[in-house]
Amino acid sequence: MVEIGFIQIKNAVREALLAGLCRVEPEMTELLERAGERETSPAARYCLEVIAENNREAEKTRSPACQDTGLVLFFVRLGRETRIEGGLLSDALNAAVGEAYAAGSFRLSVCDPLTREPSGGNTPAVIYTEIAGGGGLTIDWLIKGAGAENMSALKMPYPNEGERGIVDACVAAVKSAGSKPCPPIILGVGVGGTADKALQLSKYALTRETGKPSENAAAAQLEQKIMEAVNGLGIGVQGFGGPNTCLAVHVETYPTHIGMLPVGISVQCHSVRRGRVEFN
Repeated sequence: MVEIGFIQIKNAVREALLAGLCRVEPEMTELLERAGERETSPAARYCLEVIAENNREAEKTRSPACQDTGLVLFFVRLGRETRIEGGLLSDALNAAVGEAYAAGSFRLSVCDPLTREPSGGNTPAVIYTEIAGGGGLTIDWLIKGAGAENMSALKMPYPNEGERGIVDACVAAVKSAGSKPCPPIILGVGVGGTADKALQLSKYALTRETGKPSENAAAAQLEQKIMEAVNGLGIGVQGFGGPNTCLAVHVETYPTHIGMLPVGISVQCHSVRRGRVEFN
């Protein structure tokens, strides 16, 4: 039996979030720099330079990389031989969020969906939990801003449309989004399961190291096809046109019914704020 303390979890996650809100993932910054090298539009190239400079200054001054400090999502993998001492895991995660946002004086954006009254502390977070064999605890976290999240989409192509249907679904979603999610973007694509599972997968896909191809060969090939098709739209950086609408596509799959082909699409802006906390 592995025992992990409530306070231990809360403190570790709080520190990860506190640092993570002020630090865009280095892999994303590298992709932005590469995009600048191949950019043909002066306006788009200037935007890429400003974005990169913003990211450097945010980390240097410990300020939020984006004014939208978002909604926190957790993807938890809890070993069945693990025991949380001193409280509920969900309470530890929400306490970590509240303390991190208070310590950093970050904007509190979470509210009741109907009354629009603030919920307090930027909580509750969205928590997905998977029970796994063995011991240990892995917590992947992702901070989602509203501008990109509002561009999420669910498509249900006919199964016989196959890979082309998946690619077309992604192209339609990005075309509809235009410049609203502050491109260049990352696309998380969930394929399979049910409608809700596909959307969950699309979020989980964004917890992967930015730009790292899927370990599944078929999924990796699909990622490349989607990116080429999406960049063919020519929306470009901040909508100024050009080849850099999308810098990476992450595809996650799950078995589905023979009569379905659910495709969940989650758009991530260039301000990628994600990380992992592990206990063994």
